[in-house]
Amino acid sequence: MAAIRPMISHIMPERRSPTSGQYAASNWNETVPTISLASREGMFLVNNLLLATFAAVVGVGTLYPIIHEAVNGARLTVGRPFFDVFAVWITLALRLAMIIGVVAPYRRAAWSEVWDRQRAAATVGLAAGAGLVVFAGLRAPYVIVVVVLATTIVAGAAVELAKKDRGKDPDAAVAGLDGGT
Repeated sequence: MAAIRPMISHIMPERRSPTSGQYAASNWNETVPTISLASREGMFLVNNLLLATFAAVVGVGTLYPIIHEAVNGARLTVGRPFFDVFAVWITLALRLAMIIGVVAPYRRAAWSEVWDRQRAAATVGLAAGAGLVVFAGLRAPYVIVVVVLATTIVAGAAVELAKKDRGKDPDAAVAGLDGGT
């Protein structure tokens, strides 16, 4: 513990306990409010984790050929197949996190509440995908999925903005979007 104390002393101020004389961080004994994964903060954390994973994939795909050439002397290329395996799925997960994060309430939420807030936007997104298939004759599944997800994100943001503009959403006061009233 003595080795860790200098590293964390600038983060958490210490105080000496009056009874035992032991050092304790002032914030360690306080209760920390829990954050639901279905909340905006939870989706922000998921988003950051996925972006860090994406950066790691790009880093490995960029640095591995360089290290391989330095160690073995043989030239190696990492191309589109490597990135397609990882980046496509990480990007789809990022879009799903964005869909949920746009409509999720702050701090605590149930998945049923998130679904209730997302239902209209999901309907618009699915209608856009169906329109591509029926009217444009598009059959590429990845393109259809991306259009459905992107349309759902935009529609969800528009619905939430309209709700907050009308003053019907209590989360607007938390976000500071109600003009301070």
